[in-house]
Amino acid sequence: PLGAGLPADFQVNGPGPVGADPFQALDFSKYFQNQGEATTLASITGPQTYDTGGFVPAAKPLPYTVNFENDPGATTTVNQVQVVTQLDPAFDATTFRLGAIKVGDITLTVPGGQSFFTQDIDFTATRGFILRVTAGIDLYQKPATATWLIQAIDPLTGDVLRDSTRGLLGPNNAGGAGAGYVSWTAELAAGVATGTTVSASARVIMDTQPPEMTAT
Repeated sequence: PLGAGLPADFQVNGPGPVGADPFQALDFSKYFQNQGEATTLASITGPQTYDTGGFVPAAKPLPYTVNFENDPGATTTVNQVQVVTQLDPAFDATTFRLGAIKVGDITLTVPGGQSFFTQDIDFTATRGFILRVTAGIDLYQKPATATWLIQAIDPLTGDVLRDSTRGLLGPNNAGGAGAGYVSWTAELAAGVATGTTVSASARVIMDTQPPEMTAT
């Protein structure tokens, strides 16, 4: 059962939360100013176009997913994940909608039609932390920038958990215990010419490590 304060259509799969509190959104677009490194720990998938010669439909929500994982060879647990992506100018940024969010074995289904979402979910009894999620798009930046901030919060201090032995993502394994993703959709702007190239990429920052760049 969901804790008090969660929206009626909010869903979470995993250990049962026991409460929820709102959290103020933060702007992490500044991370696009830092140099990232392309690795296998972050990747992006978009609309499948193998059967259409690379073309995508107009006036349809196009799905994107950024996957990330803690290095299987890591010796510490990740307790904060930030994902940042800048929308291609060919998109109508006002059509951006958040999709599902997954960290380890916890999956959050964001209520439909949302371009901004923030929630605290109490996993203190089962995991020893509060899961804090803030996600949304900044339409005032050019290009528009979408950010996700996922944190394991220490219930005793209210800060990001500093215990390297437990938290959001342990070293990844064959079962995906140290992996996760964020997803979204957006539609192309009206009047985009046929033949326009549309691209997408993202960067993922885990704790204070250097940014992980996806391919484009």
